[in-house]
Amino acid sequence: MRAAEAAERAGKPQQAYTEYRKAASLGQAGAEAKAEELRRQMVQRLSLNARTAFAKQDLDGAIRAWEQVLELDPANDTARSERQRALNLKEKVKKL
Repeated sequence: MRAAEAAERAGKPQQAYTEYRKAASLGQAGAEAKAEELRRQMVQRLSLNARTAFAKQDLDGAIRAWEQVLELDPANDTARSERQRALNLKEKVKKL
């Protein structure tokens, strides 16, 4: 838990998430809730990053961000459809 909290304070959410998951697997009280909250925050931040990249016509950046969302939340249908939308648009641009 201490390693997770330190990583979170240092601004390293992915590392903190991994550490909270480890602590949860060891039965550490509160670790599962912290991991879930951090995961939710990361999905929200990455979704915003993906939408911003798409709006700036940075299709590769949008695709990468949506893929990161899907790593954290494989059941996220919005991320899946938005990633596909960016991939389709990228393919259309290549054909031009």
